[in-house]
Amino acid sequence: MLAYLLNPNQDHGVGNKFLKSFLELSNQNDIYSSFIEKIVTNQLKFDIDLEVQYKFKSKRSDIDVQIKIFDNNWKELHRIIIENKIKIN
Repeated sequence: MLAYLLNPNQDHGVGNKFLKSFLELSNQNDIYSSFIEKIVTNQLKFDIDLEVQYKFKSKRSDIDVQIKIFDNNWKELHRIIIENKIKIN
């Protein structure tokens, strides 16, 4: 559900507002300030992926949600990795 709402290309009708709000809330030390400004003026493209596999030190793991931020020429500018941990007792 989170990946669906974060993706401005989905049919949820909120465009990039949820992603912008997410970045604003996560903007500790102003690391996302330049991206937030560019979202408003549609100067960025996004790719949201689920369950992305990767290897580190020969060990396979999965990234739950990966947000890739691109400029308008599809040059990758930044990645945000979200680990969704739900523990039910």
